[in-house]
Amino acid sequence: MAVSDNSYGSYWKLPKHLESIPQFPMPTEEEQRAINRLFDAYVFYKTVRGGRLLWTSCCGEKAVFYPSAQQTETPEHYEFMTARHNSIVRCPFCGAPATLKSSGMKRGGLTEWEPVLILREMEGDLAALGVWVRKEYKTERDLAARPLYHITSAYRFSPGRAVQYWNDWNTKGVNELTGPIDPKHLKIRDPFTVGGYLGGVRYESYWVIGMDAISKSAFRYCQYDLFCTGNGPKRHMMEYLAACCIWPRDIEMLMKCGLRDIVLDLILGVRKNADVYRWGSDSPQRAFGLNGQEMRAWRDAGLGVEDLRIYKRLRAAGFRHSFALAKSIKEVCRYEEVGFIRICRRSGVEPDRVLRWLGWNDGICSRGLVRVRGRYGSWKDYLRFCERLGYDLTDETVFMPKDFQRRHDEAAEEVKRRDRIERELQRAEMAMRFEKRLRILEKKYDFEHGGLTIRVARNYEEIVDEGNALKHCVGGYAGRHIEGKVTILFLRRAAAPDRPYVTVEMDRDRLVQAHGFENDAGRESPQKTHKEFFDLWLDWLKRGSPRDKDGAPKLRREKGAKVA
Repeated sequence: MAVSDNSYGSYWKLPKHLESIPQFPMPTEEEQRAINRLFDAYVFYKTVRGGRLLWTSCCGEKAVFYPSAQQTETPEHYEFMTARHNSIVRCPFCGAPATLKSSGMKRGGLTEWEPVLILREMEGDLAALGVWVRKEYKTERDLAARPLYHITSAYRFSPGRAVQYWNDWNTKGVNELTGPIDPKHLKIRDPFTVGGYLGGVRYESYWVIGMDAISKSAFRYCQYDLFCTGNGPKRHMMEYLAACCIWPRDIEMLMKCGLRDIVLDLILGVRKNADVYRWGSDSPQRAFGLNGQEMRAWRDAGLGVEDLRIYKRLRAAGFRHSFALAKSIKEVCRYEEVGFIRICRRSGVEPDRVLRWLGWNDGICSRGLVRVRGRYGSWKDYLRFCERLGYDLTDETVFMPKDFQRRHDEAAEEVKRRDRIERELQRAEMAMRFEKRLRILEKKYDFEHGGLTIRVARNYEEIVDEGNALKHCVGGYAGRHIEGKVTILFLRRAAAPDRPYVTVEMDRDRLVQAHGFENDAGRESPQKTHKEFFDLWLDWLKRGSPRDKDGAPKLRREKGAKVA
C-alpha cells in the first residue's frame, strides 16, 4: 500500500537567443522520461512510523510505503523492507532495478552529467537540440526531481542548408553551411566538448533521443543507420547530417559502397580525398574516375580507399597497374606507398619488378612478408646512402644490385667515412676560429691571486679530460665552448696548475655555475669555499678586466693603503 505525493516536476529553459525560433519546442513528456532513464536509478528512504518514506529517481515518486500484514506479505515485499543502504532493489512503483540509499547519508558524489541530443522532424526538415543534463541530490526536493538542462546547441538541417545555433557557457552565435564543404573549416560541429585550457578540447559522445525522426524527414535515405550503428552513445552525427545537406547522393552512395572512411575524413576535417573521389559527380564511374571494367574489378576485389589511391597513382605515373599490384604495394610499403612509387618513377623501373626483386610473391606467408618488409627497409637506407654519395640510381645495377647486402654495407661504411672526415674538418675549422677568440678570452678571464689561478679552457680535449677527471658533465659543453655559445674556465691551485680542481661556466661577466669533484656531492660549494677569490675576480671582470703594462691584473686599492 502506498500513499503518493508525485513531485515529478520539470525544469526547462531555452536561451534567450533561441526562444524566438519556432522549430525548437520544449521536449515532450515521453522524451523527458527517456532522458531520465539514462541516469543511475536510486530509491532514497527514510524510516517513519509504520513504514518508509521513499523518493525514487527513476520514476519521480515520493510516497510512504507501509508494510502489509504478516500473513499477506509477499517475499518481494519483505525483501524490500529489510534491505539496507547500498542494496540493489526493485523500485516498488515502476519495477526498475535501483540502488537503495538512506536519505540521511551524504550524497555529494551522486551528481551525474549526461550529454543528450534530441531529434525532431519539422516539415520535412530535421531539428536537433543538444543539452547537458544534470541530476544532483543535494536536498530532499532533488531526490525525486527531474534533471536540470543546459542547452549547448540547436540545429536545423534542410536540403542544401545546415544551421547551428550554439550557446556556449559564456558566448553564443550562429554557424551556417550552404555551399561545398571545406574539411579544414567545417562550420557545423557536435554540441558537446570537454576539457580546455592546457589540456585541449575534445568532442564528447552523446545519447540520441528520437532517432526515428530521421526516417520521417528529407534525410531518410542518408544511410544514418550505417553511420550511427548500435544503441550506445553517438559521435559526429551533426557533422554527418550537415554533409548530407550538401551532398546527399554522394553520402548515400559512399555509405552503401562501404566507404565510410571517406565520409569520416570529410566531416572530421582530415581531408577531402579529392584524389580518389570527385564530389558532386552524377555517376559512380565519374566520381571515382574509373571506367565500368575498373569499377567491377575494384568491387570484386573487395579493396578499400587506400588501394584505389595507389592504383590511381600507378596509372598516373604511367606504370603497369592493377588492383592486385596496388594491394601488394600496400602490404609491403605500409603507409609509404607514395614514396615507393616516386622512387620507381625517378629511376624508371616498374614497381612490380622491384617487388619481385625484394622477394614478394602473391602466395607469400606471414614470415616471408616480414622478411620482405625488412629488406624493403634496408633498401630504403641503401638508396639514401646512394643519394648522399651521388650514385646514379637510373642504373639498375645500382638501383637493384644482385649482391645487395654487400653493396649496402659498403655504401654505409663510405657514408660513415665521409661523415667522419666532414666532422673532423668542421672541428678543425672551429678550432682555427677559436684560436683567434682565445686570446681575447684569456685577456678577459685569466686571473691569479692568493694561491689560486683561473684560466680559459684552450681546446676540446681539455674540457673532456676535465669532465672525466672530476666526474661531472662538463665534457658535453666542449663543442659549445669551441663554438662560442658558452665559456668554460678552469680554477686550479697555483702550485698545481695542471691538476683539475674546479670547473667554472660563465655567461659574459655572470657566474653561471662552479663545481668540483662529483659536483661537490656532500661538500661545500667552491663559491663559498673560495668566496674571497670569486668576489675579487668578479669585481675585476665588471671593471673591464684592467691590466698593467706587464699584463698582471690591476686590483682595487684598499682604503687607507699607501701608494708606493
